[in-house]
Amino acid sequence: MPSREIGAVGRGRVGRRKLISAAEVQNLLGLAAAGDNLFRYYTLDTADRLECERSRRSHNKLGIAIQLCVIRQTGRLFGRK
Repeated sequence: MPSREIGAVGRGRVGRRKLISAAEVQNLLGLAAAGDNLFRYYTLDTADRLECERSRRSHNKLGIAIQLCVIRQTGRLFGRK
């Protein structure tokens, strides 16, 4: 019978526990939707805009701007699930 040790590589599945609720995840990682949070996290200063301008195409500039704002708010990059 295969071992079920947590962390054992190639020896079965590692169990996962939910440490926080879905509401807590949304509170921690959810994007700002209104109010002061929008202004605090989604306003670009001169240095931010210069960093965005280093990108070549307009859609890249927008993507960099969004990443800067999201990482400022959540501490993580906005990515695919």
